[in-house]
Amino acid sequence: MDRVVIVGRVQRATVGALTQGVRALGMQHVGLRGGFEPSAQDFADARAVFVDGVRSLHKRWHVRLRNAKIPVYIVELARLRATSGSDNSNTARHCGIYKDSLAYMPANIGNRAVVAGVLASRTPEYFLVCAQKPDDTQHNMDATQVSAWTRQTIADVKHKYPNARVCFRPHPKAATFGSESELADCVSDPATETLRDALQRAHALVTFNSTAGVDAIDAGVPVLYNAPTALVPYADYAAPLGLPVETLSEDQRRICLLRLAACTWTLQQLRDGTALRCLLLNAEWPEAALVTLSEDGNSTHVEKVAQASTQSAEQVVLNSEPAAETQDETHAAQKATRTERASDKRALRMSQRIA
Repeated sequence: MDRVVIVGRVQRATVGALTQGVRALGMQHVGLRGGFEPSAQDFADARAVFVDGVRSLHKRWHVRLRNAKIPVYIVELARLRATSGSDNSNTARHCGIYKDSLAYMPANIGNRAVVAGVLASRTPEYFLVCAQKPDDTQHNMDATQVSAWTRQTIADVKHKYPNARVCFRPHPKAATFGSESELADCVSDPATETLRDALQRAHALVTFNSTAGVDAIDAGVPVLYNAPTALVPYADYAAPLGLPVETLSEDQRRICLLRLAACTWTLQQLRDGTALRCLLLNAEWPEAALVTLSEDGNSTHVEKVAQASTQSAEQVVLNSEPAAETQDETHAAQKATRTERASDKRALRMSQRIA
């Protein structure tokens, strides 16, 4: 029987959904607690390893598993959000699954849905520097390091692009205004201005590896980054900070979003085995309608521009500022997985810290 190893906290809804999906396919499930040192025997004869959160398994194990030709799939924040029409219920919650690194973008994009929301008319005024959320698994920077990154990045933008105006935008879940706002020429407050409105006046968006970069690409705004390329999922469609600012063609932009969409799965697709069938058994990706987001950014108003097969018609909309997991959803996930393990501990920070 095929063995699938799942590494992560048992309270996580994604871990519970993956466990159900493995069982739905008649495979053997092996659960390992994230942050604890495993042994080689734990991965013996594994068909695949799923790691819920990039920090849940030390990077040396990623290397060992890759050398052993055991695929490692990282379960993290989705770059795009899958919903069923305007339904934003728990059944439509989603995640991203990336092979080997967060920079994974499948070449075989299939016919997953995509948002097309280019801003019709922009008036570029500034470089928009978007700060990261502290302690996010995408970068592992704490609040002090995020602040230092922001100050250095603002200085770098002004140095590398003479006469450029800089607008600072903090993360909506960590909206603090300290010395960063004093260094910038202006500030975009998430409490009073949407990211899409801020992009309306952006010459380019500057980020470490934030999902805000996906919103910028969708809006037709160039993206500059200063993270290691392996941590930037859209690196092929952006440029390192310091290089010339270039706008993507419509074809480049559309393919980028389609490839990101091919990494996006709803929790229901994890539970019923759809995602695992595609990733492990080479089943065809679900098809969906090609849609465009209305210019006001309201995801509940979607205009269909092309119709493919609707055998699993999931519409993909932008996930610029994802909602936090509700208490009810957390309790439901705990109840579903309680029989698997009685306790868990917080995942240890084992990836390389960023100074």
